[in-house]
Amino acid sequence: MRSSPLFVGIDVGTEGVRVIAAEASGDIVGSVSVANEQPKLELPDGWSEQDARLWWEATKKALRSLCDVIDPSCIVAVSVASTSGTFVPVDDFGEPLRNALMYNDMRAVEEVNEVRRYAVELEKKLGYQIQPAFALPKMLWLRKHESDLFERTTKLLHAADFIVAKLTGIVGVSDSSNALKSCFDVVDMCFPDWIESGLGIPLDKLPKVLIPGEEIGHVSKVASHETGLPRTAVVVAGATDGTAAFICSGASSIGEWNSNLGSTLVLRGLCERLLKDEMGRIYYHRHPDGLWMAGAASNTGGECLRVRFQGRELASMDEMAYKRIPTGMLVYPLVRRGERFPFVNENASGFMVGEPKDEFELYAAHIEGVAFVERWCFEVFEGIGHSVGESVFVTGGGSKSGLWNRVRASVLKKVLIRPKVAETAFGAAIIAASKTYFSSLGEAAKAMVKIGDTFEPDDSLARAYEDAYWRFRAKCSERGYE
Repeated sequence: MRSSPLFVGIDVGTEGVRVIAAEASGDIVGSVSVANEQPKLELPDGWSEQDARLWWEATKKALRSLCDVIDPSCIVAVSVASTSGTFVPVDDFGEPLRNALMYNDMRAVEEVNEVRRYAVELEKKLGYQIQPAFALPKMLWLRKHESDLFERTTKLLHAADFIVAKLTGIVGVSDSSNALKSCFDVVDMCFPDWIESGLGIPLDKLPKVLIPGEEIGHVSKVASHETGLPRTAVVVAGATDGTAAFICSGASSIGEWNSNLGSTLVLRGLCERLLKDEMGRIYYHRHPDGLWMAGAASNTGGECLRVRFQGRELASMDEMAYKRIPTGMLVYPLVRRGERFPFVNENASGFMVGEPKDEFELYAAHIEGVAFVERWCFEVFEGIGHSVGESVFVTGGGSKSGLWNRVRASVLKKVLIRPKVAETAFGAAIIAASKTYFSSLGEAAKAMVKIGDTFEPDDSLARAYEDAYWRFRAKCSERGYE
């Protein structure tokens, strides 16, 4: 086995836990995934819960398997990434008092209005709008609807915090990335007083917040026995899954952006300053190196292909669609009502202009439509003063499609750069190395992220898409999508 220092990233996802061990060079020496086997729950519409104890069971199993294929004595540091907005109430020993309320739980539709009444200045300062899926409105729901349990709660932990507590025995430490949706003020680095004085949630029930990469503690004796991790390994503050995914994308300097094209389109970039968006479309995470990470998400993305072309082999559709571009059609590829970026309109719906010659042209037109939305998104960032460079780091399932990359590069008129490894757990491993081996997160990302492929714009396509893009924008404007 190798004897180089190793850094372990843990991704606690909805469906399972993934762990990766990486060297400082970025070489991955071990990777294990374990399913998060949750029981099926009968819950009201809009509710989403999981048993946090099963996260830990899956994490233990994954780490034990990882330590079987590497030399665990080489592990220097560990960090954890998890879903954003998920939390679980725990007792003095870090044991759950009930199921966790998940990132997509929407029960706090009434509580969010109360939170927003107190959060007016915070929303102005940070440029976002608090949503029911945020952790804090759900914490308020818990205080109101399960008051006895809330009184017995020692700490309200985000998903990553819960795993950290299991790894270290230290209950009640979080990171600024996960704490954002608990209304942590990432400018002044504190929880606002109104959380306690206005909402009645004692601040001492909320975790202590560190910057991603800062040391929390060492692996405990119990956790070492259960996972195989050495007691010498340091556990550092992690991040949300989205932040960790951004870190491993390759974007590490001001003006560099990551476009993650999965079911939806999520864009994030590194900025020198927090620039407010009056429409509340853009949110910001505090970057450990003193920069800001601007981010926003559209409701369009790869989901449109899965829904419109259900049951079809998308790779073979790509091959035929190559011959149909540019299509001359205009498609806004929303498959459900409502859009959140590049504009906000809860009643927005998709549209199509033009008649496709066949299903392959329709398929290609959907891909073009997502690319038009992507360009519009970047123009919104530029419009409020952010710099967007000549290249974009691309990740997500859409980045694996040669057709999609060709269309996107030509619409954006930018070089697309795809990293060799785009795994949230790898982003967590980079965070683990950022202050234990490197001097900063930026230095760690530059050293560990390896470039896979690049995609250049096609000049003739770019000319055709320039006209099509502005016709697309005009059709959106006619519908009030601005």
